[in-house]
Amino acid sequence: GGIISLVVNRKPGEKEQGFFRDANGLDLFRYRLKSGFLKRHIRVSLNSYGVSDDLFDGLMKPGEEIWLLLPKDTDATLFLYEDGELAVTNNVYDKW
Repeated sequence: GGIISLVVNRKPGEKEQGFFRDANGLDLFRYRLKSGFLKRHIRVSLNSYGVSDDLFDGLMKPGEEIWLLLPKDTDATLFLYEDGELAVTNNVYDKW
């Protein structure tokens, strides 16, 4: 009769990251952390017009997913770091 909380540590068959095009001037960037037991420090930075801004900086659990809206048709580069190591880099404008 009690409540049970179940946590699945991995989701098979899903990509770790990706871009999805939107008609409203924005792109959606998606990144899923790999399975594991420890939280990871994730920092996502966007370099555009000579300025680098952090879009996200925090701890995430294994299997969690981050979704970010990015400007479309802009000469910008996205950098994603996991525990201080560069994990993903994408030129936003060249993606399409």
